[in-house]
Amino acid sequence: MRHGRAKAARKTLQYFKRTVGLQTRPFLPVLLDGNFVVAMFQQKIVPVSGRIERVLQIKSSATSSLTASFSGESIKYFITQAAVTELQFLHENLVKKKHSKADAFREALEWIRKECTVLTGGSRSLSNNKNENQKDTKKKGEHNDEQEDQQSPSSPAISPQDSIQHHVSMEHDERVYVVATQDEELLDKLRSMGTVPIMRLANHSVLLLEQPSKSSQRQAEGMERQKWKHSLPEAEKALVELVSSTAKKQQNSTRTTTGTSPDAGASVPPPRKRGKGKAKGPNPLSCKRKRTDDKKTSDKISSSKKRRERLKKAKTSD
Repeated sequence: MRHGRAKAARKTLQYFKRTVGLQTRPFLPVLLDGNFVVAMFQQKIVPVSGRIERVLQIKSSATSSLTASFSGESIKYFITQAAVTELQFLHENLVKKKHSKADAFREALEWIRKECTVLTGGSRSLSNNKNENQKDTKKKGEHNDEQEDQQSPSSPAISPQDSIQHHVSMEHDERVYVVATQDEELLDKLRSMGTVPIMRLANHSVLLLEQPSKSSQRQAEGMERQKWKHSLPEAEKALVELVSSTAKKQQNSTRTTTGTSPDAGASVPPPRKRGKGKAKGPNPLSCKRKRTDDKKTSDKISSSKKRRERLKKAKTSD
C-alpha cells in the first residue's frame, strides 16, 4: 500500500473515531456486501482478510483475521443473511449454466462461512409494501405461520442493500460499521448519511477507504459548534459575541468608505482584470544588427584593396 493512500486511510479512521465514535477495540466491525466479496475473488485480490487489514492499518500475526491483533485491535467481519441467500441463489444458477464465474461465487461463500458472522433480523422492519399486502390477504392460523417460516432462500424478504442500511442505521444498532460494498445506489445513500466509513474497490483493482463526504463534514462541524456553545461559560460567550459584532461593524465601515452601502445591497466593484501582455515590437535578439557606420566600412574595404595592389606590384617588380 502506498504511503499517501495509507496516510489518507489513517486520517479517515481518526475522523470517524472522533465524530461518530468508531470503536476499534476489542475489534473493528466491518460489514460486507456480497458483491464486494465476489469482486475481491474475481479480481484475485487475495487473501481478502490480509488486504482489508492492510487498508485499515491493522497488522496480523496469524492468517485468520479473527485472531489478528495489533496494540489490542482486531477485525471482525459481518454479513447479512439477505446477502448470503442472494449469493447462494446466484451460485446455484451459475452452476446450472456452467458459467465461468461460478468458481468466484463458490470461493466467496466458503470464505464467508469461515470468517464472517451472519447478521439476522431487520427483514420485518424493512419489508416492502407488497409483502405487507400479501400478509393481510393470507389466511389466519397455523397455515399462515408455516408459510412465513418456510420462505424460500431464493426470494428473500428484503434486498441485501436494504438490510445493510437497516443495520448501519444508528437507531437499530449503536455499533458503527465499516461498510464494504460495490453497489452504487447503496454507496450514494451511505454518503448522504455521513456517519458510515465506506470501503470499495476502485477501478476493479484498488482497495481503498473513502474520505469523509461533504455531508459528514457538515454534520461534524455542526456537532463541534454545539459542543463549543455548551462548553463555554457565559462571560466567554459574551466576549466572543462582542468580537464578532465589532468585526461586522468594521466591515460595514469599510464598505461605506468605498462608497457602497450594505443596506442598498450594492457590492464592492470587482478589481479590473489585467489583460494579456501584447508584444510591443519584435524580439531584438532575433533581429539582425543594423549597420550604422557604412562610410567607415567602405573606407576599410578601399584601403585593403590598395594594400593588396601594392603587394602585387612589389612581387612583380622583384
